[in-house]
Amino acid sequence: MLQLLQGSRIQNRLNATRSNALYNRINTLQGSRTYQTVLRGTDADPRLESLHTQLKALIPVFDADDQTLAAQQDRILQAVNALAPDTRAISMEGIAIDATRSDAEREALTQKLMQLTLLSLLLVVTLVSLMVLLWRLFLLYRFRALENQSTLKRLKTILNTSEDAVVVFQNDGQIVDANDTARHLFGWALQWASAAKRAPNIADILSEKDDQGQCTPVPAQTLLQACRAGTKLPTVLTARRHDAKLVPVEVSANLASHPDDEVCVCFLRDITDRLAADAEIRAARDKTLQGERAKATFLARISHEMRTPLHGVIGALDLLKGTPLRPDQARYADVMKSSAQILLGQIEDAMGVSRSGGPKLDLSPVPFDLDRLLEDLIFTQKSKARARNTDLSLTQGSLGFGSVYGDPDRVQQILLNLISNAIKYTENGQVTLEACRLPTDGKTDDVIEFQVTDTGIGIAQNDMSRIFDDYVRLSPAGHDAVEGSGLGLGIVRNLVTLMGGQIGAESLEGQGSVFWVRLPLPQVPNVECETIDTASPAKQQARSQTILVVEDNAINRFVIERMLVSDGHTVSLANCGRDGVAMATAQPYDLIIMDVNMPDIDGIEATRRIRMAIGQNSQPRIVALTAFFSETDRTAMVAAGIDEVWTKPLKLEDLRALTDDFGPQSKAPHIPPDTAAADRPDIVTDALTDLRSSVPLHRLTAFVDEFATEAQTIVESLNAQSTKADTGFAGKLHKLAGSAAVLGAARAHSLLAQAEESAWLQDHRALDQALQELADVLPVTLTNMTATLVSTDQAPRP
Repeated sequence: MLQLLQGSRIQNRLNATRSNALYNRINTLQGSRTYQTVLRGTDADPRLESLHTQLKALIPVFDADDQTLAAQQDRILQAVNALAPDTRAISMEGIAIDATRSDAEREALTQKLMQLTLLSLLLVVTLVSLMVLLWRLFLLYRFRALENQSTLKRLKTILNTSEDAVVVFQNDGQIVDANDTARHLFGWALQWASAAKRAPNIADILSEKDDQGQCTPVPAQTLLQACRAGTKLPTVLTARRHDAKLVPVEVSANLASHPDDEVCVCFLRDITDRLAADAEIRAARDKTLQGERAKATFLARISHEMRTPLHGVIGALDLLKGTPLRPDQARYADVMKSSAQILLGQIEDAMGVSRSGGPKLDLSPVPFDLDRLLEDLIFTQKSKARARNTDLSLTQGSLGFGSVYGDPDRVQQILLNLISNAIKYTENGQVTLEACRLPTDGKTDDVIEFQVTDTGIGIAQNDMSRIFDDYVRLSPAGHDAVEGSGLGLGIVRNLVTLMGGQIGAESLEGQGSVFWVRLPLPQVPNVECETIDTASPAKQQARSQTILVVEDNAINRFVIERMLVSDGHTVSLANCGRDGVAMATAQPYDLIIMDVNMPDIDGIEATRRIRMAIGQNSQPRIVALTAFFSETDRTAMVAAGIDEVWTKPLKLEDLRALTDDFGPQSKAPHIPPDTAAADRPDIVTDALTDLRSSVPLHRLTAFVDEFATEAQTIVESLNAQSTKADTGFAGKLHKLAGSAAVLGAARAHSLLAQAEESAWLQDHRALDQALQELADVLPVTLTNMTATLVSTDQAPRP
């Protein structure tokens, strides 16, 4: 500024220009929003205003001409000197403000750099974390890939090791994959090895057989539609092997997703061996069922004949009791009849068990004389005890038991098994049956305890827990094995349980045993036990009837005739159904006893013909006699007009019930429960001896001779096809089978029954086999019969 005042004119103009520039800059500082923001509120702001005012006052001077400007130099110099402090202060303030702003900017920059550093670190950490995460994902997916690869290998191994062929085909049926079994079974590996050949189609493999055996290919769409419809698979189809052989296969199929299209996965299992096994099982089942049917037929037939010998025994004993006998003979007859009745009950029980497939025992409680039962039991077993040099005795109260209420047959069976068992295991010793009535408190039934004590070999303690099990036979060391099936004590246990009693045993090995049984047998006061009463001639005459017996078995006819005639009845005999019909229609009868199983026409058809031929007002009472009948037979008998059905054997009291309880016009039905049963496994070797008690020896010998002649005739017809084709041949076999059963030839009867069934079925192969076996058995059978007849003839008669 001083230079401005001291220069030349040109210099003065230049200084004026610079003063104007200074003024403009001060105006800029005042007018600029930026500078106002910085300078407001500081000491520079009023100083700047002062400078502006002073410069503004000098503007006219600087704008004047050069002369005026030169004349005012002192004024200008004074003014400029006055501006120096403010200018210096403003500069210093500006420098301070600039320094402050620079510090602030540096601070802000520092903060930004710190933030950038933090963000960079965060980015680095994030990148590292992402890298770790990606590494872990890499390891995880790598592990999964390896695991999937291992699973695929394992599944491939499983499928290739499977015996089932696995094929995968598309919608068009083209097979896209298969396991090794399928390739080996159907030979596809050869086709796939050559690129020139197309991949096989599922229709080339699978086909379906129709009823005529023609094979029709199964298209892929059929399997796919079945899978989509949810049809239950597997199903059985036919597959063509690589060798063009057709094999049955079981097909299981389902749909699976595929990148390009859905595919069908089929499992094919060769079931040739299974079908063969099924065929063998069916054949075995059919054979078993055939055997069961044959067994049922055999049981139905043999049961008819099994009871015939027993019929003769019981009937002959009834006749024997009707004749004058010594007291000892009467006692023998009573014991024999009691034993025969026990045998009959046991046969019926065995038959019931065989028919029903399991134990089915019933009780028939009646008042009976317990004292008499015990005495008879000891009496019948004494001979068996003497054979082993053993003393058998009975111990009971002096007053006895009198009449009690219970099942006498079951009580006798229980005690008989226990006593027989004790005698079996006792030699040179003592067996005692002790009976006593236990005290009662009035709230329970009267209980009688029976104890069977023996001095035999005893039972080891470790065997006591199983002595009442079935099929258990105990033979201590040093003793011979005893005979028997091991069922005796098991039967006793079942019977005691059935009667609501208790059973137990105590024993010392080498010293003997005690078996005790407690049975509820209440005393029955003032009741007489039922006995068989031989009718007086007057009573016989009062109930005398005319009776027709239609029976094809000669022994049965003879025994029934003797029993009926002894009661005063008039008896006519017919040996076949046709003769029975003819005789029934020729004259009136009060009663007709009709055998059901006869060779020409059976008893049902004969009854039907009799009912149709005789007028309604003179119909006789017809009673069917059979050893076995089913529910179907029962219905047929009632429909044919049979009034009653009785099962063999008929005892004398049964025949008297037929003639006493009903008059000639009675039609009250009496169909007893079906008690037919199955064959027993053992041969009845003493049948002829039993028959000898009721049939004279010469008649029995004639029966045996007749049986031998007819049997020999049947055997001689083994090679005669014309004889076997004869329609009457089965009837001859039936008649001979009945005679064999009555005479005790159980094996011959079984073979004849088989031959009869084969003859009816025209099964010549089975018929020849049965007759061949009969030819082998017959000589031994006839020899045993002859020896038995000789021994019975030489035996002393009572």
